[in-house]
Amino acid sequence: MSNSIDEILSEYKLSIADLSELTEIPLETLKTWEKGLTNPKQWIITLLTGYLKQYSRSNQGIITKTKGIYSLDQVKAILLPFTFRYAIDKIVVYGDYSKNVANEDSAIKIIIEGKIEQSKWNTLNAEIARGFEKTICVLHETKIQKKSETYKFATNGVALYNRRLSHNLIQEMING
Repeated sequence: MSNSIDEILSEYKLSIADLSELTEIPLETLKTWEKGLTNPKQWIITLLTGYLKQYSRSNQGIITKTKGIYSLDQVKAILLPFTFRYAIDKIVVYGDYSKNVANEDSAIKIIIEGKIEQSKWNTLNAEIARGFEKTICVLHETKIQKKSETYKFATNGVALYNRRLSHNLIQEMING
């Protein structure tokens, strides 16, 4: 566990201004702690590190609405649990994340295939949004027109999950 402001900044790859914005601790207070003019109590350091642990992290640091980028593996790990609770057949990410050109402003764009009732779709969409710090756009494949720009992007996307392939792999492992 971190025991100084410098260690927190280093561990979470934050600037002092980022830390101030995230925690709402005045920038001047953090600067006096960073310079060693005053020292925060250990319980404050403990609270800060506990608070920062709620955020996902990538090799660039923590991920917030305005900072950091998820890896495709992180996106997949967040989405896979939904495949057990909903009739999802396939999940495809498209756009910047699929092309490996995502930046801190990029939305995560996914298409879901499967037989999901409208009432459950709204719940699924809300649950997925809560799983990410970044903006996420979730579309059902039936809402995409075949000749649209979205369809063109989606067909070049990256499949993060495919029930049919997963089922075949499990069968091979069982029979194997």
